[in-house]
Amino acid sequence: MLNNLYKEFAAYYATITNDRDFKGQIKCILDTYDAESPCNTLLELFAGQSVHSIEAMRQGTDSWAVDSSTEMKELAIANGFNNAGQYVVGNLPEAILDFAAAPKFDCVLGLFNGICNLTTEGLFDLLMSP
Repeated sequence: MLNNLYKEFAAYYATITNDRDFKGQIKCILDTYDAESPCNTLLELFAGQSVHSIEAMRQGTDSWAVDSSTEMKELAIANGFNNAGQYVVGNLPEAILDFAAAPKFDCVLGLFNGICNLTTEGLFDLLMSP
């Protein structure tokens, strides 16, 4: 996402979007997996302050994230994102190539507020990336 306001005012964005039930949302997502095949790895697209990934980490899921904002990565790390190397700063869909050496993900989380920033062609490119 190429939005300078988002990058410049990342802390404000994080503050006004923290009213969601992130814990409940990630619990709902992770509960869809069977005990025999749990969600061990998660990739959060358009992660922002990465609240979903952080909550998944707290529940034992190896979480990765991608967002276009260095400031959002810094907020995520300050709030508990454990492995800075697993948070890639880059624009989607191109940044997905940075995950080529990552494990295969059991869950790729792309919520509407992020996915809607892609063009139809960009979404297709993202979904068809190797």
